[in-house]
Amino acid sequence: MPAVAMTNKPSTASTHPSSVPTSAVVARSSSRVPTHLDARDAALEFMDGSLGGWDGHQFVDWCRRRLLGRGLLSMADPISGRLATVEEGAGRVVIPTSPYADIDPIYLPYARRLVEVARGRVVSALSGFLRSPLDDRFVSAAIYAGRVRRVRAGDAVTWQPSLREGEPVSHWVLALFAVDALGAREDYDQKLSLCESCGAVSFAPDRQRRRCPAHLDVGAPSGRKNPR
Repeated sequence: MPAVAMTNKPSTASTHPSSVPTSAVVARSSSRVPTHLDARDAALEFMDGSLGGWDGHQFVDWCRRRLLGRGLLSMADPISGRLATVEEGAGRVVIPTSPYADIDPIYLPYARRLVEVARGRVVSALSGFLRSPLDDRFVSAAIYAGRVRRVRAGDAVTWQPSLREGEPVSHWVLALFAVDALGAREDYDQKLSLCESCGAVSFAPDRQRRRCPAHLDVGAPSGRKNPR
């Protein structure tokens, strides 16, 4: 899959939690605050589903459950019952927010394309963690754009997604990964696996970081397997 250039790249500096900007928004919430692992689960569900060829119905279900249902996504007009999703190069897809309404069939082919294009951009950004020098600019980009903010709940302060309608879907997914990276940076430095053959994303300390289990033999010399 060809790499797609990312926007909003304010710095090449590493974004370990100790080096993030202190000007990030701090909000207070008395309700249950999702953890970075919740953000990881939502992001990985998108990556796994899009790799498997999600259709429009599956994309709508993910938006409803993972983003709207958990209060991570702000709508421009909540009363309208419609959410506009966009991705440069794939157009605009309007989806119903009610669980009793189906996506308009006219949007189904566009939704599949939107998911595919968004996935490509997320893969391109995540691949920076496997480069030398390391490139994690999408994390700081999410912070500076306000898609990630710090939330205080009681005595705990944590990073949370703060997504908005009208932003590209790839930015939503990257913000979820950014929250996770800010909460578990060592997993991204040591365990993130991004398959060069299919783009599968996972976290596994005993796996090659550039191969998924289905492609461990790809590129290995004849008669030999790639070492784990």
